[in-house]
Amino acid sequence: MGVLDEIKSRLDIVDLVGREVELRRSGRLYKGLCPFHPDRNPSFFVYPDEGTYHCFGCGAHGTAVDFVMNRRGLSFAEALALLAREAGVELRPARRAEEAGEVERVLAANGLAAEFYQEILRAHRPARAYLAGRGLDLPTVQAFGLGYAPADGAALLGRLIGAGFEAELLVAAGLAVRREGGGLADRFRDRIIFPIKDARGRVVGFGGRALGEGEPKYLNSPETPVFKKGEVLYGLDLARPAIRAAGEAVVVEGYFDVITAHQYGFKNVVGTLGTAITPAQARLLKDYCGTVILCLDADPAGQAATRRALDLLWQELADRTAPVFEGGRRLSLRAAPGLNVRVALVPVGKDPDEAIREDPERFRQALAGARPVLDFLVELLPRRFDLSGAEGKSAAARDILPLLQALPDPVARGHYIQKVARTLGVAEEDLRAMALGGRRGDARRPEAPGPDALDPDLRKEEELLTLLFKHPELKALADEVSPEHFGREKTRLLFLGWRQAEDAGWVEALPPELAEYYGELAARPLPGVTPEQAVASFRDRVRLLEAARLRRLRRLRDRAIAEAEAAGDFEGALRLLAATAQERSQTLGPKPAG
Repeated sequence: MGVLDEIKSRLDIVDLVGREVELRRSGRLYKGLCPFHPDRNPSFFVYPDEGTYHCFGCGAHGTAVDFVMNRRGLSFAEALALLAREAGVELRPARRAEEAGEVERVLAANGLAAEFYQEILRAHRPARAYLAGRGLDLPTVQAFGLGYAPADGAALLGRLIGAGFEAELLVAAGLAVRREGGGLADRFRDRIIFPIKDARGRVVGFGGRALGEGEPKYLNSPETPVFKKGEVLYGLDLARPAIRAAGEAVVVEGYFDVITAHQYGFKNVVGTLGTAITPAQARLLKDYCGTVILCLDADPAGQAATRRALDLLWQELADRTAPVFEGGRRLSLRAAPGLNVRVALVPVGKDPDEAIREDPERFRQALAGARPVLDFLVELLPRRFDLSGAEGKSAAARDILPLLQALPDPVARGHYIQKVARTLGVAEEDLRAMALGGRRGDARRPEAPGPDALDPDLRKEEELLTLLFKHPELKALADEVSPEHFGREKTRLLFLGWRQAEDAGWVEALPPELAEYYGELAARPLPGVTPEQAVASFRDRVRLLEAARLRRLRRLRDRAIAEAEAAGDFEGALRLLAATAQERSQTLGPKPAG
């Protein structure tokens, strides 16, 4: 449990607010006279399950941190420290700094290890001959930083320990393993080494291909403080410019698939480290392009990989809707594009590496002819299900319909319902009724992403924070955005910390989970936002968050009305209904001190 969760679990917001406001129950909520403005009728509500308060008179809103800041005139850091002391929780900035130091040490060890492996490769003739036999030229080998891990099992350890790295850190970094009889050994031995880099070009892990008959044939780094296999795309550091220029990324599975593609001029190719693409990898690509081509073997295994990926990705890939504003007024809804996913098939029995070396032009044509992924999946149904009977048809319909139901465009949805009906040999009306029933919630897709992954408001909050972190000049516009624009506690607290920061060391004073969150958001790319566009992009995002704030306000008001009616407080419910007329002119609540 993180520091913030510990504080919340030990402090009751009703007790905290109740020390300064006389509260009485209203259903499952509590209400009282607002402490932030002259209030004759109770318009101040506390929502215990959400850990928030809201005043329907002046708009004051926030969590325990906001309440303490505003009532006591404290800064964000002072309020957080006070609540931590009261809850008996240590903020532990020193521990966070220690963890950050470990990350830097692991990255440094990885960088030195990559240099070591490259040095050994230059002197190891069999390894160089193997790479030449795979058709790789020297510039490509150097561009990807390929290396060789010697077979003796202690050479890298000796180099890194001699450079001052502790043995325990090398185990944590995945560079060394413990021997059964005691002692340590290099993890990678007698293997071609593929340094795995993040989008910033830092070595976060390694892949190793056995040079001889060793097993397993491929070995990756374990998860470490800097490496999570499902959150990295091999070759992205080199592919980013080409992906941006082309507006699309080609996704393959293996190391050699990526490397060969780049050598033959397909510079926008990245790899998933031998697995189906994950939602986290899709989000990485969404930062650089609008189209992803999944390049697969045409055999059943490749087809199954596509279906597994779509089970996880569909909500991540589907277009969304977002309001369009002018002068603060919502005019319409427009499509907020997700990823356009297409499928390119290489010949059966060949992976992209072999297909490219055999006929690069044919591979280029396969990419140019990539089909929309839904067309591919519909055409795949007869190979995956026995459509000769009712049971198989019903199973196929249940399999594909959740993907169709997620389509925001009703025309596209209708097109694919027709196509599926023809493929299955069933009445279109029956399939449409089944689809509409699922859209009301009767059918649910298994393995759906978690709530944060599907939350467009959270995405907008994170995008605005990333923009603020990347463009310090926007600090001058800080008064145009309020904590009330952030509906999630972590984004809200991070914004408060940023707005009140007086020097570059503010991140060091944050609780560990907030500091880690800052690092994650600050490292995210914002494609297409140049310094000249930063102000306009900032104001566009604030308008979107203002719309989200008003939606939250209406939800809070509706809930307060329902609770008042349930408690028999019809007079209070009527007052809240009357407050609805003031929504359009309502201003944001009082700004925190500092």
